[in-house]
Amino acid sequence: MSASYEQVNSTLETIVIDLYSGMQVPDLCTVFDTIREIGVSSRIRVDWFYPCPSDISQGGRLCRINRIFLDLAKYSSEDVATLLEPLSSGNDVISACIRGNSPVQDGVDQQVADAIRKTKSLRQLTLMLDWPEKSIVNVMRSLEQNRSVRALMIEKTSFRTRAIKALARLVVENRMLNTLFLYLEDEDCGESFQYLAVCRELAEAVPRNRFLTTVGVNSEDVDRNSMIILDALRRNSMLVNEAVNFVHGSNDRNHVLAFETLQYSRTVFESLCLDVSGARAKEEIDKARRRLAVNYFIFAGVVKAKIVCHPRPKRKTTFDKLGKDVRAHICSYLILADVLDI
Repeated sequence: MSASYEQVNSTLETIVIDLYSGMQVPDLCTVFDTIREIGVSSRIRVDWFYPCPSDISQGGRLCRINRIFLDLAKYSSEDVATLLEPLSSGNDVISACIRGNSPVQDGVDQQVADAIRKTKSLRQLTLMLDWPEKSIVNVMRSLEQNRSVRALMIEKTSFRTRAIKALARLVVENRMLNTLFLYLEDEDCGESFQYLAVCRELAEAVPRNRFLTTVGVNSEDVDRNSMIILDALRRNSMLVNEAVNFVHGSNDRNHVLAFETLQYSRTVFESLCLDVSGARAKEEIDKARRRLAVNYFIFAGVVKAKIVCHPRPKRKTTFDKLGKDVRAHICSYLILADVLDI
């Protein structure tokens, strides 16, 4: 990007640039000065590979960061706080990779955990943390409370007993997570032991989270997924297919219940996007959600066609006299799964 220009292109909505840690400070200053001078910071999205804290201080507030790759190994707690700021400051970072090695600087593991817990925009997260088990458990607990990450990949991380339990609890409690990949590689902990122990815990945890549809556990010794995990995932994948069938017009009760469960899940949206655009998929889900609310009492088996109420004295309004939108709004607060078959 050059500071000499004659005219700014006003037709481009977004400009994505890559920034690397190897860039010299004067070069980065020139980039930031040019962005500031021509007034395009709102249209710039940055993929930032291993920035220094000083780089983040200059450009983190100037540009929106699309993806960020962080190596925390050589930085103090104060510098790490600066590096992690884009994740929790409303910068709209959608993808992050965080690398950390032992020994852990005082407080750094808690800073990472807090940033993961607070972030609201992050959709994809890769963790490569060669840290003690206590620190890994802390990070797993923060992910348990995270409500934005859809895809999680963990590499170069040891999973001992407590960390495996924390991972399983994360899988059970986090209903936003759709995809989980683990690559186990730790000779001290024993890859075969890790693999079997992780698979055993996940096989019990996955069936308790119907929103998780993809799980991969691999190591250098075992390059295949565990059959017990695959069996648990089949039910979740079937539920997604049933929810999509409801969006496409099916009134089968199982399909209705599946959509009610997964209507806010990213997996239904992504399945629809295989055939239509994102905007069209969102529109179809909104229509299906309204159809569910409008026809709630039919799907619940309370009535066969429509609700008819006995007239009330003193001209009091009955439910059937309410407008369709009002009835749909009321029924949107009701849960079909709570209605028992008699």
